[in-house]
Amino acid sequence: MIGSWLGPVIEAQLASLPVNDSDTVQRVSSLHRLLRDAVASGSERDVVNAFADAVAVWDDIEVRGYLEDAAGHFVLSVSLVGSDATEAPTVLDDDTVRDAATPTLLSATDAERFGFHATRDLFIARLDGTTGVPWVVALSGAIAPDLEPRLALYVELLRQALQNTARISSTRMEWRILQPLLVASDKVEEAARAAFDELRAEVGGADAMLVVTTSNGHHVLSVGDGDLFSAARTSGEPSQIVSRATLLDRYTMAIAMRRPSGRAFTRREQQILDRAAAIFVSWLSGALQRTVSHRDRRDALHRFDEVVESVAEQTVRHGSPAAVVVIAVADAVFRPGLLDRWVGEIKGLLRASDLTGILTEREIGVLLLDADAGDAAAVVTRVCRHLKSDVDVAELPGTFIGLASREAGAAAGESILDAARDYLHHACAGD
Repeated sequence: MIGSWLGPVIEAQLASLPVNDSDTVQRVSSLHRLLRDAVASGSERDVVNAFADAVAVWDDIEVRGYLEDAAGHFVLSVSLVGSDATEAPTVLDDDTVRDAATPTLLSATDAERFGFHATRDLFIARLDGTTGVPWVVALSGAIAPDLEPRLALYVELLRQALQNTARISSTRMEWRILQPLLVASDKVEEAARAAFDELRAEVGGADAMLVVTTSNGHHVLSVGDGDLFSAARTSGEPSQIVSRATLLDRYTMAIAMRRPSGRAFTRREQQILDRAAAIFVSWLSGALQRTVSHRDRRDALHRFDEVVESVAEQTVRHGSPAAVVVIAVADAVFRPGLLDRWVGEIKGLLRASDLTGILTEREIGVLLLDADAGDAAAVVTRVCRHLKSDVDVAELPGTFIGLASREAGAAAGESILDAARDYLHHACAGD
């Protein structure tokens, strides 16, 4: 069965096919399953590779994937093992490519102008959308007129799979950065360094730095390779990406990443850096002016509350369901460290893409991505079973669990956390 994220465009195209074209319907369904499995990896290259392998086997069509670098050039990133490197260019840089929002069958003259073998048909499309997927795919081979609509369906499936992958990858990256920042601590530099190391690993910068300065150039915070600070003032090299922002109207923050010459960054990596910079700005704006106090603890917890609401809303808006579980322990304040320990244990029961953290001094929140009410109920069962094995539960009878879910595409409304709290019921009391 074709999944819920198979959009109206594909459904309309399927409806326009001949009634007896069961082969195309079967292959579209099979391709959807292949891409869905690849999406779970969070790697866009894995998704394009899965697509290329399937199309090569089914229709003897060779697929090449070109990924946009930070300078706006489309660089060959995916090709079949053993493909002839002389039959296609390694870089696409043409206005026709940038405007190819819909799949286009090019003439032999245009194909040759791009650098492809002139004796093969060329079907090309830019896979862009609301999430800014920076890919161009080129399908070359013998493309008969009746094959063109099928390839258009394949490409639309790939487009949606890449958008889902980008969303999942972005959510995972943001959570890895947020985790060390959400810890209530007065060690600002230590927390910033831990979060920055996660960003550096995600983007793959050989040299990296984060620096916050005053208007007179004094370094308020410096993490990483300080020699990049002067380079961060002027970017433009494909092997370097930079993101800058203003803090509290009086500080300037710059984040820079650099690779050895010849290894260009992609536009997606620039997007990741910009999104990470926004997270650092939000956190540093508070961290630079507050002192450690009970209020700071509440503020840190509240930030996780906002993360859950924001990510849930984005997930639903982009066409996937989301669910939230709230675990409330009335007497948690009398057991310092209990919620922190339970958060770590609950993480081991979930997928890597799910988010878990402390909402308040007596509440744990769990956000389940691409999950409906049934999935959330299954998680509640696992959590209850685990908590019942904890000796502390027997001594904490006031444990309650609530859940709420949102269907894909649902309109924004009541807070999903508040909805889960509305349905809190006595649970996991060791009965």
